[in-house]
This record gives sequence, C-alpha cells and structure tokens, in this order.
Amino acid sequence: MAEFWPWLASQSDRDPAVAALKAFAAANAAAWPAASDDLADYRQAVAAHPPGTAEERDRLQSTLGQCYERWFRGRARKGSRGKRFGYVALILTGLVIAVFLGVAIFGGYLKPLAEAEQARGLITFLFTFATIAIAVVLSLSLLWMDKDELEERFKFAKDLLMILVGILGTIIGFYFGATEKKPPEAQSPPAASSPVSPAPKT
Repeated sequence: MAEFWPWLASQSDRDPAVAALKAFAAANAAAWPAASDDLADYRQAVAAHPPGTAEERDRLQSTLGQCYERWFRGRARKGSRGKRFGYVALILTGLVIAVFLGVAIFGGYLKPLAEAEQARGLITFLFTFATIAIAVVLSLSLLWMDKDELEERFKFAKDLLMILVGILGTIIGFYFGATEKKPPEAQSPPAASSPVSPAPKT
C-alpha cells in the first residue's frame, strides 16, 4: 500500500504550494499515481498534464520534490527507531542470559543438574520459555516493524519458531514418555490358617 500520497493529502493547506499541488492532483485524479511511492511517477504525471504556464509547472515539480524529501526523511527516522529498539532488546536479552549463567555457575546451582530429573526439567522449562518468548516478540513486532521489511523478516522468524516448536515437542514427548511407571506389586495370598485340633478329653 502506498504511503506518500496519503501522507501528502493529510498535510495542512496553509502552505500555498502544497495546496496548489493537492488541487492539481484532484483535478487530474485519473492520471495521478496515488498508488505509487515512486517520485518519478508523480513527476511524470505533472509533466503529462502541465498547468497553465511553465512557471506553475516548475513550482509544482519543486513542491513535489520537497514534500517527497520530507516524507522520506520521516520514514527513515521511523525505521531507525525500530532498529534501535531491536538493538536495545538484543542487548538486554544478552545481559539477562549472562547474569543467569553467572549466577548458575558461581552460585552452585549447577550441581543439582547432575541428576537426570533435574536436568530434564530445566531443559524443558528453558525451551518452553524461549518458544513462548519468541512467539510473543513476533506478535509485538507486527505493530512496530516497517511494512517493507515485515514480510521478509517474518518469514525467517516463522521458520525459527517452527524449529523451536519441533524441538520443544520432541523434548516434551520424551520427557513424558520416558517416565517409568512401576508395575503394581503382586500381593501374595494370605497364608491359610491350619485348623486347630480339639484338646483330648481326659
């Protein structure tokens, strides 16, 4: 979906040059490339349907170039904010992992992992937490990710999520499938009591 023309149409008419450009677009709506974000298409539309004088045409072309530059700079700043947010989130994630590993190594929490049950439960928890966290991040990224990069990045992120879901399913299946259930102990039948012989009569 084009973004330049909706942005330009939303600008104030206080600037006479912008108002003249919008009026020209309304008068030539059939040839106006509102579905494009390419400046060359707009310049071609102005050249193909020139206004009254060459001076007015040059003024429209100049206003068009200035507005396109303002829109492009604002779009670039918006994309850079998203990239900065991604870098900050990546750094914070690395710090959390580093602190977690430091506490685990120097705090003596690695000793219980020598037991199979402890290690199995921790691995299951970590993969479950990581998979849910990535799913949440993917859902939130749809709100602030640039539209031009959304389809390509979401494709790779979806592949990563599918890999984690597959590994998580394998771990959980092995975790619950490997639990040993002890068979019920066979109960021996009660010993038959021997009949008591009556005492002999004297």
